[in-house]
Amino acid sequence: MLKGSGFKPQWMQGLAALDVAHRDVPLSFTILFSHRLRIDVQQVAAALRNFHPRMASAEVHLDNRMAPDALLTGRASWRKHVIEFKGFDSKMNAEDLECCLMPSHFGDLSYKDSVRAHQSHVVLSYTGDSTSTLNQYVALAAFACCLYEQGAITVVNELAHTCFPADALALGIAKGDRLTLLGTLPLPLLYCGFVKYEIEDEPGVWMRTFGAHVFGWPDFAVHADSHDQSEFFCDLFASIWIYLRESGAQLAIGQTMDYGRIIATLTAPSDEDYFLASPGELFVLEIED
Repeated sequence: MLKGSGFKPQWMQGLAALDVAHRDVPLSFTILFSHRLRIDVQQVAAALRNFHPRMASAEVHLDNRMAPDALLTGRASWRKHVIEFKGFDSKMNAEDLECCLMPSHFGDLSYKDSVRAHQSHVVLSYTGDSTSTLNQYVALAAFACCLYEQGAITVVNELAHTCFPADALALGIAKGDRLTLLGTLPLPLLYCGFVKYEIEDEPGVWMRTFGAHVFGWPDFAVHADSHDQSEFFCDLFASIWIYLRESGAQLAIGQTMDYGRIIATLTAPSDEDYFLASPGELFVLEIED
C-alpha cells in the first residue's frame, strides 16, 4: 500500500530512474540462482542446441576479458541472435529486485522470500541482429529456460518491473514448438509488466503496465474498483496490444473503446500520480458508469 500521495515505499524509489536507465540499452533478463554460481557452459550449449531445431547451430563461448566483479562472461549465438551473459557470484541489487518482486502476483510469500535469498545471478543481454522486440525477448527466454537446467529459480525483467519462476517458464513449454510457445506467451507474464497500487485514503486500486514502449506501443493504466478486476484488465491491456500489433492502428487521447462490459475513454495521466510515470506513452482508461 502506498502511504499517502507524497510517500514512496522503498521498492518504488527507483522506478523512474530504472526506466530511464533502460531506454537505450539492449533488452535483458536477470536470472537468479539459489546457490553459488556454477554454470556448466558445455551443458548450456547442448541445451540450447536441443531446445529447438532452429537453434541446432547454437554456440557458447566464454570471454577472457572479465567484466568488473563478474565470475564469468561470454556469449551465445545462433542464426541472427547473439546473447551476451555475465555471471556474478553475488546477489542482484536489492532495490532493483524489489521493483520487480514486490508488485509481482505470487500468492506464496515464501517464494518471494526464497527469491530474496538467492546467492548468485546471471545477466543476459540481447546484442544480435533481430529487429523484432518480440523475437529478441523469445531468444532471451529460450536462454533462460536452458539456465533452469543449471538451477535458475527466477527470471527478472527489470524493464517491465516483473519476474516469473524459472521452472514455470521452462516446464510450461516443455512440450510442443517451444519457440512458438515463447512467442505466444501472454505479454504481461514476462515481456510487459502488470502492477497494482493501493493509495491510502483512496478507494479501489490502480492497475498499470510497464515496458510496452519497447514494442512501440503505449502502456495503460486504470483505477479499478477492486483487485477482483485484475484478470479482466490484464486481459484487456494484452488484447489492446495484440490489436495494435495486428492492425498497426494508433491510439490517441479522447478515443473511446468498447470492450464487452465496459466503455472507456483514453486520457492522459495526472502529473500528481507519480506511479503512472512512464518512459513512453501511457493512457489512462476512464471507465464510463
